[in-house]
This record gives sequence, C-alpha cells and structure tokens, in this order.
Amino acid sequence: MALTFVTSMIRLPRERRLHQVDFLVSLEVRRSEVTDRADVILPVAPPLEKNGTFINWEGRLRPFGQAIASRSQTDRLVFDALASEFGVDLGLHDLVGLYDQVNPLMQWNGQREEFVQRRPRNWLRSAR
Repeated sequence: MALTFVTSMIRLPRERRLHQVDFLVSLEVRRSEVTDRADVILPVAPPLEKNGTFINWEGRLRPFGQAIASRSQTDRLVFDALASEFGVDLGLHDLVGLYDQVNPLMQWNGQREEFVQRRPRNWLRSAR
C-alpha cells in the first residue's frame, strides 16, 4: 500500500508532492524543502557519524567510514523503528536485510547512456 502511494506521488510535479500527504515525517540532518513542510522531523546521523555507502553517477558503490564517534541513530534504524511502531516489518533490522532488498535494484541490464567526451574548461582564463 505504501509503495503504491509513493509510486503515484513520484508522478506528480515536485511542488505538489509534499502537499498531497496528510502527515509527513522527515528523517533529516538539515533544513530542506521537505522539513519545511514536515509535521514531524526525526534527526538522523549525518555521514560523518556513520558508516555507509553512496551510489555515484555511474551507479558504482562508494563506501565511507565513520569519521567521528557518535550515538546518533542511522536513517535505517530510525526508519525501521518507526515502521515497527506501526506494526510493519521492513526487514531492515540489520545490514544483511537491507542489502538483500537493495542489491537486486543495483543489477541494471538496460542500455547505458553513451559517454560524450568534453573538452575541459580553462578555469584560469575564465577567471580573469
């Protein structure tokens, strides 16, 4: 049910998406367009305070380590605890469950965009 709702929300123009929900919860580390509209904002650990992985523009995984010690909760743990309060088991109790769900999404078999080489801009000449 929630996935169907999110999928239908994605088709709406960006400006209307946030105003189509009755109650909006945001997991965030800083103010944004979403937090300005949110009914509840739950703070989560920023990248410096947790281990994680970014996916770059090429679709490659780029892991990063925790830089400073923290007791902040990760997005995964906060999201899982929130769902649990509503009686929903997302299977995110540990990283194994998360990767079991995310890894199939990473196996893209479709056509990739063609790489178009561009000449680098001469920053020294343009700064004058």
